[in-house]
Amino acid sequence: KTAAVILSFATAVISVGCVFSVAFMYSERFYTKSLEQIKEEKYEDILYKAANNIADAYSEQDTYRLKDYSTLYYTITDSESVETLFNTFENQKYIGKAFFFFIPIKAVYDENSTESENTEKAVNNIDITVYAAENYPLSYTSLFYLKASELLYPLRYGIIFIGFLSLLSFVLLLVFLFTAAGRRADGVVRLSSADKIPFDLLSVAVFLIAILSLRLLSENFGSMELVAVKGALIFSADYFIALFYIMSFATRIKTETLIKNNIIYKVLKFVGKNLKKFFRFIGFIFKNLSLVKKTLLVCAAVIAFDLLVFVFCMSSYLFEVFIVFAGVNALAILCIIILTVIQLQRIKKGGERIAEGDLEYKIDTSY
Repeated sequence: KTAAVILSFATAVISVGCVFSVAFMYSERFYTKSLEQIKEEKYEDILYKAANNIADAYSEQDTYRLKDYSTLYYTITDSESVETLFNTFENQKYIGKAFFFFIPIKAVYDENSTESENTEKAVNNIDITVYAAENYPLSYTSLFYLKASELLYPLRYGIIFIGFLSLLSFVLLLVFLFTAAGRRADGVVRLSSADKIPFDLLSVAVFLIAILSLRLLSENFGSMELVAVKGALIFSADYFIALFYIMSFATRIKTETLIKNNIIYKVLKFVGKNLKKFFRFIGFIFKNLSLVKKTLLVCAAVIAFDLLVFVFCMSSYLFEVFIVFAGVNALAILCIIILTVIQLQRIKKGGERIAEGDLEYKIDTSY
């Protein structure tokens, strides 16, 4: 059973990992693009700001800014003639590249002319290819994305198969664990010490733990590595708590103690037992009262109820509710009158039978 618990955790982790991986790859279109296209699109996001600064520097003919890049290389070409306008890339090693198209909005002067001969001229559209050098400072998010892409892309189809097998294994292991829940070495199903904890109390504790876990997961402070470790620890703890809760549920079902071993059930049972005794006592007293006393008691109860309803409805301005209760009250009085008439009719009939000489006749006074 212990081995099954550990294996179920392992298959659950693999299944969840495969699901998230497939969802990530599908959203990033791993199944329709090459790895080079995916990385190039990512580098477009990473290098866009730098490319935009390069385009501004070129538009202003700021040679100092154009040469002030130590962590990337680039090539500026004319979009129409494909002529190289500025170039710092000389086949150096790079980790990624991206292509950009810009339309300069500023005019420049001809740097080969004297100041008196300078005339403004429009700048053609330019293409900029930016290469990230090996020492380019990638953020943790970008680095994780690129490494994950390189790792997952060759496995994009195999992960689906692995995830399916892991999920199937996980389900089979859960079935085995539910079957073995509560079963001892002698084959008898018995409650453990933990299974004797009231189930409603256990449910509240598990619910509070789930709320606490969500609260901790929502607080993403610290580095990505710290957040990942925290998430893994919380997931692991929650899995074993959930598995214990479900197996305890299965054990209680087998031993037929799921309902009885609850604080709410015990409280309701205690209250119900005492209410039953109370009503039995009231019924015993009411049954042995004379008809006149029964009538007086019922009338007093009806009047007291009517008074309470009247005060409540008048203080809350619930006139419609008062009308409804008045109708119910009239119906209750009608029932009392009918029962009284029936009882009187029985007494009359019994008296007539006895008067006729049937001394063994018994009058039914059960009401």
